[in-house]
Amino acid sequence: MSSSLFIASTLKDRQIRFDIDDLTPVFIAPMAPILYVSPETGAKGPGDIEAVLDDELTFGGGRQNSADVLTVLMFDLLGVKIKSVWGLERGASRIGFERGEFTVDHQTTAAYANSVQPLVDQGKAIPLMASGIIDPHGKIVRDPNFPNIPTFLELYEEVHGKPLTGPAYDAYYGLTAAAITTGKVVTLPSSVSPEVLATYDKAFAKVVKNKDFRHTTEKFLGGYELYVGEDARALWGSVKPLNKEAYDWLAKWFKDKVNFNISR
Repeated sequence: MSSSLFIASTLKDRQIRFDIDDLTPVFIAPMAPILYVSPETGAKGPGDIEAVLDDELTFGGGRQNSADVLTVLMFDLLGVKIKSVWGLERGASRIGFERGEFTVDHQTTAAYANSVQPLVDQGKAIPLMASGIIDPHGKIVRDPNFPNIPTFLELYEEVHGKPLTGPAYDAYYGLTAAAITTGKVVTLPSSVSPEVLATYDKAFAKVVKNKDFRHTTEKFLGGYELYVGEDARALWGSVKPLNKEAYDWLAKWFKDKVNFNISR
């Protein structure tokens, strides 16, 4: 399974006809993005949010009900005007950024290292912030691959003088858990026998220790911690349905900001 399914489940998409509680993970590989902006915004480096507060950014995304909407949500909550254009894959969005059609983009860390870092080295892109990742204790922390880039929550507190709280935080946290924590997941039915579950746990524990497998995941998934067994189940606990207040807040935000109806 991938994050798109979990985003759809979080947004209560009518196409999702399964319950998260009916699944038990045996392998989780998180995938997190780095957000970067054009030097035309005036931003000079990571965390330079003041430079873009008065700008109107332009972003190209896939679908409004995909993980791409997190970029729009984060900048909107920061108080930055952002215009979104939908119907593009991530690669096409990056190319549009290179052509000057978009002033902000995000890529997962693996794609960032391969395709965006050269732009940063040439002064054509400025890394601004990271979404951060959720650790097994449920806390959003800095991306271990880019520890010098602040998270959205850090910049939010810098801009507003207080942390993000309430239904907006719950909605953001829920989407982050769905989009990032569950980047790539292997699950079994929750009804599986303890013996079968233990067999899969043992198998995946062996897989993640394989040097060739680790090398491949670093190349394509970004080199994050790979979770198996009880660690995977603990991380899985952060992926929860939104409470009614958070869902209602998010439904209104979707309608007002990206002209999309997520209500069933």
